[in-house]
Amino acid sequence: MLEQIILLVDPRWRARACNIYAGRTFKNDDMALADQSLRGGMVAISSEFSSAVGVYAAIFLTFLTGVDEANKRPGVEAAAILNGMRSELDDYIEKYKVGGILALKGAPFLTVPGKIYAEALDLHAWSAEQWALAHEVGHHIARDLSSRRDKNVASLLRMLRSSSSTLPIVTRLTAEQIIEVEADILATLIIAGHFSSQDEVTMRVHMAVPGAAIALVTIAHLREEWTTERGDSHPGCLDRLYILLLFICELYGQRKIDKGSHFSLARVSALWISFAHWAEGFNYVEFMGEKSDNPNFELPFLHALIAHYATVFGLASEGSPPRHG
Repeated sequence: MLEQIILLVDPRWRARACNIYAGRTFKNDDMALADQSLRGGMVAISSEFSSAVGVYAAIFLTFLTGVDEANKRPGVEAAAILNGMRSELDDYIEKYKVGGILALKGAPFLTVPGKIYAEALDLHAWSAEQWALAHEVGHHIARDLSSRRDKNVASLLRMLRSSSSTLPIVTRLTAEQIIEVEADILATLIIAGHFSSQDEVTMRVHMAVPGAAIALVTIAHLREEWTTERGDSHPGCLDRLYILLLFICELYGQRKIDKGSHFSLARVSALWISFAHWAEGFNYVEFMGEKSDNPNFELPFLHALIAHYATVFGLASEGSPPRHG
């Protein structure tokens, strides 16, 4: 996995990336970590994170099924389906925190109905691990753990963000939190192939985005890092994911996720951030400014949220000037 990431790194940084070693840790203080010197370093993913991302990949695929089913129902019934799934998720999260992956034995969402589902599950879990590893590699490339940050990497990231609509959001973060956001962006751009072949970027960015979403939602649930607090080293999951998706959609939002598909990256990104809100336990009605006591209220809550973000990301993809580092 690390070898594939290194091949996608900008050639200017590849020699440094080649001096990085990857491993696993049984410590649960960090889901992933980096340790470095100026000449090399090590990145590691915790065993707990590896097992958890598989669970959340399965939860997302179940979530998709629920969204499709809710789409056929009026608003109240649609909300009941998604809220029921969310209540089950709370129960499973508590069981996981106590007993780990074995506590989920027999859980319906871990039942694999066929080969296609199994392949999708493996691909999403693998993408989340790859993104987490690339995030730590990004810290190495930028020399974030050193007193001598790489000026070229920092300059490139500033250039890429200079005309981005994420700038007002990012500037509200602390310096430490901005470094984490930049590592998120760098990781996603590396996996997407932004610094290598632009001909292959469509499929790569299509998997970089779900990898980021599953990784961030997993960390948020296990460590209760949903919202951003000034004293935290990392921004909350929802802020990190929104900033990342908005930025990526400015670059690649209009691209189709696959040949022959009518789904753009902006539309798919709306689904991913809506999944994150659902996993947190979000109040859709409050967010959309609707009144739930209206007897004629028939709005499918989650679909309204997806439509909202599809509009936001779609506009971002249409209004951003082309940038390439």
